Amino acid sequence: VIVVGAPNTGPGCEIWEPEDGTTTSFGSCVTFEGTVADADQEVSTLDVSWRSDLDGELAQSTPDSDGGVGFTDCDLSAGPHHVTLQVEDEQGELCTTSIDLVVGSGPSCEILSPTSGETYYQGDPVVFEAFVDDDTTAASALDLAWSSSLDGVFDATPADSMGNVLATWSEFSVGTHAITLSAIDEDGLEGR
Repeated sequence: VIVVGAPNTGPGCEIWEPEDGTTTSFGSCVTFEGTVADADQEVSTLDVSWRSDLDGELAQSTPDSDGGVGFTDCDLSAGPHHVTLQVEDEQGELCTTSIDLVVGSGPSCEILSPTSGETYYQGDPVVFEAFVDDDTTAASALDLAWSSSLDGVFDATPADSMGNVLATWSEFSVGTHAITLSAIDEDGLEGR
């Protein structure tokens, strides 16, 4: 006598906390929660792991009777994380689902001059002054870029150790320019 069952159905999985695209401050605790399911085996016997592309394996979880899984991590590295929940059943079938999470905030940038609305003639030198700061990266190590909505990036001079930024440019095309200063820190986080 033999018994032939229906084909194995792979497990299901979902992350519901934190939401995809969440940003949290560096050093804060982040709670990860999700749900797993399997039509062919008891959920408590599923192999469940959480992984970050930045920090590696974060946790192993044992599902509760309703398939709930979760853990809290207070030591995530600063930067962008792609966090994956992986579930494997006893037949080796997998379910994976992921979210993106940013830990930390990008640098702050404040343009001090010129003020919005100032007018210059083509060829005149325009002096730009700004202040930049970041929680994890020295101001002088930030990757800076001044850009114009019409002409693109026109200067990448770094800040001094105090966060002061000075740039001069005289090659603007005729027109109204929206000027942006962006800064990227060593964790890959950007501020404007």
